[in-house]
Amino acid sequence: MNRKYCLDPLVDIETKLVILGTIPGEKSLLKKCYYGNEKNHFWDIVYRTLQPEFSCFELAESKSILERYKLLLENKIGLWDVIESCERKGSSDSKIKNENLNDFTTFFKRYPNIKTVLFNGSKSEKYFRKEYKDGVFSSIKFYQLNSTSSMNSNNTFKILNEWKCQIETIGL
Repeated sequence: MNRKYCLDPLVDIETKLVILGTIPGEKSLLKKCYYGNEKNHFWDIVYRTLQPEFSCFELAESKSILERYKLLLENKIGLWDVIESCERKGSSDSKIKNENLNDFTTFFKRYPNIKTVLFNGSKSEKYFRKEYKDGVFSSIKFYQLNSTSSMNSNNTFKILNEWKCQIETIGL
């Protein structure tokens, strides 16, 4: 089984909030972009949260990856993954084996303005908590939200509302 590696973090020194997934799926790795599977609801949720005027009939996939990344960074939001590398057949988090985690101690020192972490689903938080227990990063608030994956059986509007409320509450 081939080893899969995460993408470089999408952050800058201004980043205040980082969204952590587990590790990109096959389509995202092939495209070398976060949430590159057009069936994942992540980018549509981001646009509907950060750009309220975004047409309900438009899909975020109409925006280039650079435009998507720029929107996040302009709003002081970053992306990364909990798992640095793993063995996995396919894209399902349930198939992850022999994982190595990213070094968040160094990451949070390098980006001291990060005060909030949103886990994109329960699996990313589960893997993070294997290494980092509650209270280790006392100046950072952690929240686990419903996964934006199309495999999530929850109502998409419920997921959108949850993400929107959490990001608006943080008030970047």
